[in-house]
Amino acid sequence: MKKRSKKLLLFGVLSLLAGCAMWETRKPALLVNASRDRVVYVVGRGFHTDIGFDVAELGGTVSIVAGRFPAARTVLVGFGDRRFITTRSKWLATWLLTLLPGEGALLVTGLRTTPEEAFDNKNVVGLKVAESQFENILAYVNASFALDHGGPVWIGNGPYLGSLFYASSRTYDLLDTCNTWTAAAIRSGGLDERVSFTLFAGQTLRGARRLAAQGY
Repeated sequence: MKKRSKKLLLFGVLSLLAGCAMWETRKPALLVNASRDRVVYVVGRGFHTDIGFDVAELGGTVSIVAGRFPAARTVLVGFGDRRFITTRSKWLATWLLTLLPGEGALLVTGLRTTPEEAFDNKNVVGLKVAESQFENILAYVNASFALDHGGPVWIGNGPYLGSLFYASSRTYDLLDTCNTWTAAAIRSGGLDERVSFTLFAGQTLRGARRLAAQGY
């Protein structure tokens, strides 16, 4: 029983720490979206968090990728571990790989609706930002894409309809996870969001809610 308990405990810790390496496979709703001006979305998806933008406000690499979703009104981008998502294995050895630094990947999801309509409101925070803040956050996300001959590098289809994986210019490790990446994106806009040790989705969402309560 002791050995079994230790194995369960180890698996639980790995699930939390490596949670950003995977994405929830629940399909989001695809409805019609009404545009919101200068809003950045923080979306919780299980262990993982995304940054979201209205397609009409996009520019740079994210805009190019959004062209793969011609009916989308909103685009979500999230960071993760490339080794995990390309194998999609549930074996312990694959989970252990996420404990070591490795190449990152970006999951891009196109929605025909707002994130609030696609997911539960409790998992979505819309932050109202100034134009310069929006552009800085967007620039951070654009810079996270690996480029080849000036274009984003597609590495595979996502886990559900309306999602794609792209190579990232960033390295994934336990101190630079999906949730740390999301928090850093928010901070790049000049918003007072803690980045250090923001390992879990709940921490990132709580930080976003705090900012929203301050008027963002």
